[in-house]
Amino acid sequence: HYVPSMMQESMIASLISANLGEAAETAIQSVLFDFDTSPSEVPIDALRADIERLMTGHETLGQLVLALDQDESDFAQETLAKLARMSPTSLSLAFEQIKRGGQMNFRENMAMELRIVSRIMAAPDFFEGVRALLIDRDKKPIWSPAELSDVSAADIEAYFEPIDGDELTFDEGLLS
Repeated sequence: HYVPSMMQESMIASLISANLGEAAETAIQSVLFDFDTSPSEVPIDALRADIERLMTGHETLGQLVLALDQDESDFAQETLAKLARMSPTSLSLAFEQIKRGGQMNFRENMAMELRIVSRIMAAPDFFEGVRALLIDRDKKPIWSPAELSDVSAADIEAYFEPIDGDELTFDEGLLS
């Protein structure tokens, strides 16, 4: 259900006052349908077909970049230009993270996130990006490695390895 933020308080009040006896689920659904609206168009809507056509079904980041490179659309060329400015390691890491995360539950995703973030600060590209954008403001980072083809699968895999003695755990009563 899509409910605009300006209607959320009214919806919550209606949910609180709903008769949640024998048919609680029906009562809740009724309230939600009363407030359900269609979201207005957003700028990304115009890009959805290009995103679907060019960004799905790739097993590797190299395949995705090749698909963009072979497409002459403005979307593909603008996306390639943006990707060219980014850290090859970070791009590879994000691609793998999205690919793996789609197959994981919430707890597994959070553990993966902790593994990645605990290691990313040890890699040179984070500080190089900060230097180029915030310190020197030259916007000319020197990534290491500089090319996608030089990022090894082993380097990326290391971000996903379990953290010795410091893995994320959850209390059994939380987030079950």
